[in-house]
Amino acid sequence: MGNVLRVSKDSVYFISEIGLNHNGDFFLAKNLIDISITAKASAVKFQKRDVNRMFINSILNQPFDRFPALGTTVREVRQSLELSKEVYTELRNYCRDKIDFIVTPFDIPSLEFLDDLDLDAFKIASHNNTDIPLLKELNLRGKPVIVSVGMCSRNEVERLINTLKDVELTLLYCVSSYPVNSDDVNLNMIQWLKHYGCRVGYSDHEDGFMFAPVAVALGAEVIEKHITLDKNMKGFDHHMSLDPTQLIQCVRSVNLVKSSLLKPADKQLQPCEIHMFDNRRYSIYAACDIKCGTKLQKEMLAVKAPLKGLTPRFFEKLIGVETLYDLKEDDPITFGVVNL
Repeated sequence: MGNVLRVSKDSVYFISEIGLNHNGDFFLAKNLIDISITAKASAVKFQKRDVNRMFINSILNQPFDRFPALGTTVREVRQSLELSKEVYTELRNYCRDKIDFIVTPFDIPSLEFLDDLDLDAFKIASHNNTDIPLLKELNLRGKPVIVSVGMCSRNEVERLINTLKDVELTLLYCVSSYPVNSDDVNLNMIQWLKHYGCRVGYSDHEDGFMFAPVAVALGAEVIEKHITLDKNMKGFDHHMSLDPTQLIQCVRSVNLVKSSLLKPADKQLQPCEIHMFDNRRYSIYAACDIKCGTKLQKEMLAVKAPLKGLTPRFFEKLIGVETLYDLKEDDPITFGVVNL
């Protein structure tokens, strides 16, 4: 892996966030990778945790009945969602030369677990963007790092930038709410983050994808969205993830917006408009029958489609001009029929 994220100027770098939506199942994880490849995502992303470092023991040992198939305590559920080194190695090799492979380490032991997997980049979740020891370890690796900046202040953003000073850094605007309420989204933050001089993107927790294309229009070069096989599956993030059809639509939408931004700002008639131009553009017609030699009056002229006569910019100039031929109602007024 190189030390630069493979971001194209022609398309959005789209991170398909599998996260924990594999439910601890290798085959489901592989299926979600295939779905991401089909959708033309740029990367897939997983999450790695040392469960015993997630929370204090009193929280880990609490009963948890939301997903009984995954466990009965917080620790059991979380542990059931962790993939082995063997599985990670197989998934990483499966992605090679097909799609970028990114993982979020939530702690230093997880970072060390990932060290020999030749990842294309690391991602830091908003939960860890103030974890300076973890950020320092990432800075030593020298690999691209993508950081979500949910839940942090301006000073904390600046601190993480200064800590990750030796890596290619991408900052993702993010609201740490799952799913995020549309009223809480402030896409002005895309431009605010740009003044730090880093690549900027948007990690979107919306149930849907209304905001992702808008974020691209405002300058986001990276989009991250959770994906799932089925929104009704049991697990933490399925409900606010994109299903396969939505994923395809979202990737296509953000790249269409990106493509439109690459075109020069030169206002001209476009080739695709020519048919409409000829058939719907207005021009000047006779509003009634007009005898040869008549001096045209305003009420004798009408502006209608299609474009067969003089454009309406000549309307005032035609007043008082003599006709050279007899005209019928709806005959176009051209240079050849008036003494202009």
